[in-house]
Amino acid sequence: MSGAPLRFAHPFAVLGVPVSASRMDVERAGQKLLAQLEIGAESAKHFDAGGQQVERTPDLVRAALTALRDPDQRLEAELLALATVVILPPPAGVNAWDDLGLGTTRPRQAP
Repeated sequence: MSGAPLRFAHPFAVLGVPVSASRMDVERAGQKLLAQLEIGAESAKHFDAGGQQVERTPDLVRAALTALRDPDQRLEAELLALATVVILPPPAGVNAWDDLGLGTTRPRQAP
């Protein structure tokens, strides 16, 4: 995806570290990536962001380091990394509205 700007890059994905990484691990990964980018290492030029290859830049690495150094921003990043939205259809034969006694408040079906 080179060329297109990235509106949000998850700091842990940018640095290639797990959410459980210590502050020291985050710093090491960031410094290592900055050094690799400086010498043009191919392995450091891209990272996976939700199944999409994104170009990793020194500015992106620095922004990720800044975010993960701040306790509030790190907590937010951890929560976002751990939050997984999964929408599952109800099993066949289950009507959640009726089961919860909400039959009279069911949203109207579009005509």
